[in-house]
Amino acid sequence: MADRGCHPEREDARPLFITSAYRLAADGSLVPDRVAVGPCDGHSARRCQLKGHSWRPRSTGPRFPLRVLECKSHRRRFTVYPPGHAPYQRAAIAPVASDGAVVHGCSEGADAFRGTVFTAALDAAQGCAWARSSPGGSDRWWSTQWRRIHRAMRLCGVEPSLTAREREAIADALGVDGLLLHEQARGLEGVVGYRHRGTAVQAVLAALDARFPREDAIAEAGFRAGLWAAPARWDQTARVLRRRAYPAGDTRGPPSPE
Repeated sequence: MADRGCHPEREDARPLFITSAYRLAADGSLVPDRVAVGPCDGHSARRCQLKGHSWRPRSTGPRFPLRVLECKSHRRRFTVYPPGHAPYQRAAIAPVASDGAVVHGCSEGADAFRGTVFTAALDAAQGCAWARSSPGGSDRWWSTQWRRIHRAMRLCGVEPSLTAREREAIADALGVDGLLLHEQARGLEGVVGYRHRGTAVQAVLAALDARFPREDAIAEAGFRAGLWAAPARWDQTARVLRRRAYPAGDTRGPPSPE
């Protein structure tokens, strides 16, 4: 379902997707860094003029209110997501904290993505099917697992219905060898079970380079897979909006003070 809260006011405009570190404020709330440039910057000769618009409460995904900003210059609004999150997702897309710090634990490789949108596929790779019926209730239903496996397949570029060009674009975004995605997708052609599908996703996650911001790479892959709008990340240190993960994309700094 579309996010009406951050829809642009112009009918022909696309939704915007930006991430920024959220840090603990004095009152105990989490607030994003002071974003000075919106992803709408560059759409005209006018520079962005941002102001706070509202806060969006969240019961899933990041379980704290998210900041909605409004650009007075371009008459557009957008939600500021924390690193590792994306629009419409009930769980994180990568294991990072709200301030962008890597979440360290006992798991490495693909298992580091447990607790994210890839959990259903990782369970499938181990032959763990979610409940088809549960007298006591369950938040892990088979129908939900099946949907999330297919989304994870597309996000990782192993969905057989993707074109070769789309698959290469996703491989480029993830920073992995395109041959890996093509081989995994070829193995899923025809009638295959949920375990094979999960294993293909797991193989791609295991190939991601932990030295680079995997949350940025996955956000870019989701855009190239058609799952959400083009992402942009606010870099507070450099005070620029970074628009791509792989390869290094264009950046744009805040307006010069008058």
